[in-house]
Amino acid sequence: MKLELSKRAKKDIRLFSPEEQIRIASALDRLRSDPRSCDFKKLKGQESSWRLRIGDLRAIIDYDKQAQVYYVVAIKPRGAVYR
Repeated sequence: MKLELSKRAKKDIRLFSPEEQIRIASALDRLRSDPRSCDFKKLKGQESSWRLRIGDLRAIIDYDKQAQVYYVVAIKPRGAVYR
């Protein structure tokens, strides 16, 4: 799976503690190697949007069918990410 981070996602990651940054990096690596090993689900009502659960954090990921690339759009706490 090809996975890329948006500028927004990179900025979001820098706001978290070093421990959380390691946890996020680990979850993204697991997703890249085997999506079935993660809590990775398609968002209801969205054609090409997915979410990755990382403890109490959520990563919103869009899929580009033409390029066959997953783009991490944002990483935020669960309550704030869906707004």
